[in-house]
Amino acid sequence: MTNIEENIKSIALNSSHKLLAEQLSAVKRIAFNINIPGAVARYNCIHLKLLQRWQEQVNEAPSGCESADDLYHHPELPLLVLDAEPFADLRRYDQSWFDRGRPGWYILLWWFVQAIAFSLIPHPLNGLRCNVLRLFGARIGTGVLIRPTARFTYPWKVEIGDYSWIGDDVVLYSLDHIRSGRHCVISQNSYLCTGSHDWQDPAFGLKTASITIGNGVWIAADCFIGLGVQIGANAVIGARSSVFTNIPPEQVCWGTPCRPRYPRQKN
Repeated sequence: MTNIEENIKSIALNSSHKLLAEQLSAVKRIAFNINIPGAVARYNCIHLKLLQRWQEQVNEAPSGCESADDLYHHPELPLLVLDAEPFADLRRYDQSWFDRGRPGWYILLWWFVQAIAFSLIPHPLNGLRCNVLRLFGARIGTGVLIRPTARFTYPWKVEIGDYSWIGDDVVLYSLDHIRSGRHCVISQNSYLCTGSHDWQDPAFGLKTASITIGNGVWIAADCFIGLGVQIGANAVIGARSSVFTNIPPEQVCWGTPCRPRYPRQKN
C-alpha cells in the first residue's frame, strides 16, 4: 500500500469489474462498468478517500494484504464504508405526484386476485386468465398466451397484441404503459421495468417512461428491458441481455448493454 491511487486503478482495471456487493457488505450492486459518464471516476474518488482514511488509522497495510483485491476483502474496510455520508436522503422521497391510474382499493383488489386466483387458473384455461386481465383494464388481443406465473403491476397500463406469448415469471412492472405488438414472445423470467429513480436527486425521485415492443419481437429468457425503451419490429433480444436504449428493427441483439450484432433475415 505505498500508492493508494495505483491500487484503486488496479481494482478498476484488473479485477474483472467485480460487484462491490461481493466485496463490501455496506455497498450494494455497484459495478465499475455501468454505462453512466463519469461514474467510474466518481466511485474511484470515493474509494480513494475511504482508503486514505483507513491508511491514516492503521498507518500501514494490514498483514496479509499483498494486493488491491486483498485490501478490499479486509474486514476492517466495511466499517469505514459505513461511516461514509449517503448521497441520498430517503426521508425526502415523495411520489405523491404519481398517478397509479386507479384508486387504492381497486389496486389492492387486483393484487389479491393476481396472488390468489390468477396463478391458480390452469394453463389450458389461458383464455380465462386473459379475460381476468381484460376485466382489470388490460388490452389483450386475440390468441394471446399468458403463463400462470406472469405478473402485472397495473394491468390497465398494459397492451398485448394478437397471438403474443408471455412466459413464466415474466414481470410487467407497469408504472407507465407497456405496449407489445402482434406475434411477440416475451420469454420466462424477463423483467419489463417502466420505473426507476433519479440517482443524482438527493430525494431519489421516481422516474417513469413507457416501453414499446414492436410486432414479431422475441425477447429471450431472463432479459431486462429498461424504461423508455422501444424495440423495433422483428428484433431478437438474446437471453440475459439488459436493454437500456432503443433497438432497431430486424436485428439480432444481445449483451449488457444490449447491442445489435447482425440482421435478422426473413425465411
